[in-house]
Amino acid sequence: MRKDGAIADPFAPDALNTCGPASDKSLWNTPVAFAPGGLIAAGFSDAVPDYDAIKAGTAGQTAMPRTAPALVV
Repeated sequence: MRKDGAIADPFAPDALNTCGPASDKSLWNTPVAFAPGGLIAAGFSDAVPDYDAIKAGTAGQTAMPRTAPALVV
């Protein structure tokens, strides 16, 4: 989002885009509840996979050809 024409994180408007303690400042009138997430799995492919293949866990490739047109993570 933008505030006064500059990109701003609504959860930490004064953040410097670095890890650290949470800011007590916010642009929200009422704090928005959210659950922290995490990376469950990652894979590589030579093309953007179908969503069904991602959900099934079959989208990743074990080997990439040298002529692959792209590297998708």
